[in-house]
Amino acid sequence: MTDEYEIPTGDTGHELGTFLMTLTALKPFTLYETTKGWTREKPEDGNVVEAYNKIEWVFCDEDGEFGNGTTSTARSERSTLFAWATGLGMPPAVVLDRSKPIPASQLVGREAMVTFAADKNGYARISSVVPAPKARTAAPAAAQPGEFSGAPATPVMTAPGGSNDSGSLPF
Repeated sequence: MTDEYEIPTGDTGHELGTFLMTLTALKPFTLYETTKGWTREKPEDGNVVEAYNKIEWVFCDEDGEFGNGTTSTARSERSTLFAWATGLGMPPAVVLDRSKPIPASQLVGREAMVTFAADKNGYARISSVVPAPKARTAAPAAAQPGEFSGAPATPVMTAPGGSNDSGSLPF
């Protein structure tokens, strides 16, 4: 007698595309290269070829869907950490100042546009993190020739979701 069994399709990660997301966590870890392969657990036999410090970045969209990506701890202008931190609004000078650590609290809670693209194996990976669009005010109606259009519109900062009840920035 043969039992019916289906091999699950497997999760390929977050949906592909670009989404407004909030950084919810930064999780540092060490990745160990051993003679037997890669692991996050330090081998007890001490058979480590190389150890790499990494950071897992966890993002969440407004629907509660999570997506994550990994960077090294390198803080150069060409590093992924630099691109993602500046995409979240961190000033470039702060990211590049290696004499001072960057507290996770300065990044967690910030919003950015996060793009997920398929890697060579078809899994969704973060390909870019860029600044979220700024809130815009409605453009004033165009004045007819010879009419006075009034004072220029004053930009208004609103909190996420469109309300301005708190009077503070979202991060």
